Amino acid sequence: MPVMPGAEPFHHDGGPVGVLLCHGFTGTPQSLRPWAEHLAAAGLTVALPRLPGHGTTLAEANLTHWEDWYAELDRQFAQLRERCDQVFVMGLSMGGTLAIRLAEVHGDDVAGLVLVNPSLLTKRPDRFLLPVLRRVTPTWPGIASDIKKPGVTELAYDKIPLKASYQLTRLWLTTRADLAEVTQPVLIFRSSE
Repeated sequence: MPVMPGAEPFHHDGGPVGVLLCHGFTGTPQSLRPWAEHLAAAGLTVALPRLPGHGTTLAEANLTHWEDWYAELDRQFAQLRERCDQVFVMGLSMGGTLAIRLAEVHGDDVAGLVLVNPSLLTKRPDRFLLPVLRRVTPTWPGIASDIKKPGVTELAYDKIPLKASYQLTRLWLTTRADLAEVTQPVLIFRSSE
């Protein structure tokens, strides 16, 4: 499956401290690339993967499950653990959810978390319709490029893939159930809007 130009993963071999970054739902590594490049320039070893079903097509996104997204992050984490003394995990929105899940599963192997607007639920009024809507229509109007800063555009799908969105709700349930397992240091950033 061809990848959208700009949606490619980013890797940098640096020092003994590793950082695993994870983009958000319907997004791509492009959204976190400046952060990844900054960390790489500071001498850290950095991995910023492209999650399955992201940066390709909406149809492919609807074929993926949250376990597919997690498996890619887990694979990248294992590779960083092999060559780094410490690995920190950082994520944006759903990437934050996956980072939390990684910390729940891997415990002290995760040195710490940095989360930007982590996603653990939604208050959208149409959320209760998702189990039915995902069987009726493949997509819904999107949330791509909702960044308020002028001149910044996020490379993401312009629609929400509903089967994948349902998978996100399953990830939320699983992650929220084990939040008490997170004992690592956590730094959370939350946008005012």
